[in-house]
Amino acid sequence: MYASKISDILMSYNINSKGQILFDGVIIPENEPDNQLFLDYRDYLRNGGSVEPLEDDPTEKEIMLASLRAEYSKKISDIPGMREAIEKSVIESIPMTSDILTIRQQLIDEFHVLVATL
Repeated sequence: MYASKISDILMSYNINSKGQILFDGVIIPENEPDNQLFLDYRDYLRNGGSVEPLEDDPTEKEIMLASLRAEYSKKISDIPGMREAIEKSVIESIPMTSDILTIRQQLIDEFHVLVATL
């Protein structure tokens, strides 16, 4: 009985924005009634357990936006000569070349167009 109480305390069931039940981040297969994860979840509920909504449940759009932002950050960083241009701009106050600024702005514009379609 005591061990059962400790295991109940350690269990962390949550519900995400899609309505899926998760146990420590793993989706409970509610359509598989013989699955051990589902059986444990059912027993947890029968014993008075509750399910809390995830506080920081990122939406698909937020995940896609973060991925897109990382992709375009890398593209901008990979512009030929960008690193040197940044160093010269910061250390020696030499402005970036118009070629680099143009390519960077094109990538920024492309990013914003893609974000608008999410």
